[in-house]
Amino acid sequence: MVFIKKHVKLILVLTAILIGSTWHIVKRENDYFTHLNRITKKFIGEMEEKHGFSCFSIGGSLAGNVKEVSIKFYCYEKKSIEEARKLEIDCVERFCEMINSHKKIRPHLEAFPFPSERVEIMVCFCKKDLKKFPPEESISLVMSCREKLYYLVVFNDHRPDQTVLEEPYSEAYKKVKGISSDAQKITLKSKYQSQPSKNNKALLQARKPPIFDDAQKEALRCEFKDLEKR
Repeated sequence: MVFIKKHVKLILVLTAILIGSTWHIVKRENDYFTHLNRITKKFIGEMEEKHGFSCFSIGGSLAGNVKEVSIKFYCYEKKSIEEARKLEIDCVERFCEMINSHKKIRPHLEAFPFPSERVEIMVCFCKKDLKKFPPEESISLVMSCREKLYYLVVFNDHRPDQTVLEEPYSEAYKKVKGISSDAQKITLKSKYQSQPSKNNKALLQARKPPIFDDAQKEALRCEFKDLEKR
């Protein structure tokens, strides 16, 4: 008690500093969460209106700053691999564009411009009762993750999920856009370099997985040729 009386001013000062620091941290985190929520809400609304999507999950790596963002959708339409590829690339690139063009979130991005390898978007193709389409009519899922695109077919007879195809994001991007994703990254970097992020770090090096050899590609084409042609 005597100690407290003697050091009451010091205790009050330390308490004020602690409260101020805590408020600053909470305010900073709330700021970038608010900005990201607004961007994500706008993106989801746009995808719902344009493609009829229904969002069922939002997540990511957001401790301290925005490192990765993931969004999962249902789509109630049948899609071939080619259609799903275009849909996925368009969604990922649009979301990255919306993040990078939002000036207030830039200081809170792990990397700026925010690259496609930090965005994970999954689209599940199913009926409105969430039952899968027959595998000969549509793929079941397309997903972008760590610079790869995955296309899956899910069978209704409880067989394990089967990977129809996986390919590097850069390869899928080139098929859809007609230019390499590396060229697009250079364009983005040039576009935004006049307003760099305060927390800017070097962009992640694209983790390029091995590309399927000709025999593997031919086997995939033969096995799923009916699906590929739709």
